[in-house]
Amino acid sequence: MKKNLFFSEIKKICNLECWSVISGEGSGSHVSLEFGEKVPRNKPLSNPNLSDLSKKYTGKYSIFIEECSWRLESHELIICGSSSPNNNEGIMVNGLDKLIGKKVVDINIAKLSLDIAITFNDDLKLILFCNTINIEDGDNYTFFTPQKNFTAQGYGCLDIEDK
Repeated sequence: MKKNLFFSEIKKICNLECWSVISGEGSGSHVSLEFGEKVPRNKPLSNPNLSDLSKKYTGKYSIFIEECSWRLESHELIICGSSSPNNNEGIMVNGLDKLIGKKVVDINIAKLSLDIAITFNDDLKLILFCNTINIEDGDNYTFFTPQKNFTAQGYGCLDIEDK
């Protein structure tokens, strides 16, 4: 029942544009992706490496990739992944920046593990592998909506928190 709610909620980013990606130095392999309506932040972020848009707004929907492995690919090549160098002019940041302005065209979710494959236009695919198993090692990713936060934890467990 909990997973079905998550599956229906995350499908709401289909046809929405990814307008911000936050990654790079200081964030390790953690990544934030923003979708949909731009919602003013309570307090703007001060990170000088972020765009003004990312400093001032968050998305109506967002995905925070925490401790799971991930990969960005096209049908021709692997662009970058969670173990790519994350310097601000490096492979990870430049690769993930390709998602800005792209629309989500499909989402596939593994029902048991909660792995996600997000397909964007221009043949880009972001795959999240929920390989963080032990809860003490952290969460895999969190999907934020206006009403709830859905966190993929170890062993395919899903935590749902009301806002």
